[in-house]
Amino acid sequence: SKLQSGDGMPRFAMHFYKNDKLDSLLNSFYKTADKQEQLEIAHGIQQIIAQDQVTIPVLSGAYMYQYNTTRFTGWWNEENP
Repeated sequence: SKLQSGDGMPRFAMHFYKNDKLDSLLNSFYKTADKQEQLEIAHGIQQIIAQDQVTIPVLSGAYMYQYNTTRFTGWWNEENP
């Protein structure tokens, strides 16, 4: 997609995938405010991405965060979701 090509606008997904139909659907999605039309377009986008398997995740990093209640309160936890 032109949105992932890296030309003029750096992106995180630098796989240089290109699909003119996908670009057309993405442009159409942003040009309409009709929710039903957006839903149909989104289904088309999802179908292309699923068929082409643009990216395949090979690992998932664990995210660990530390927090301290000495100076701040209100952290999310089991008692305070």
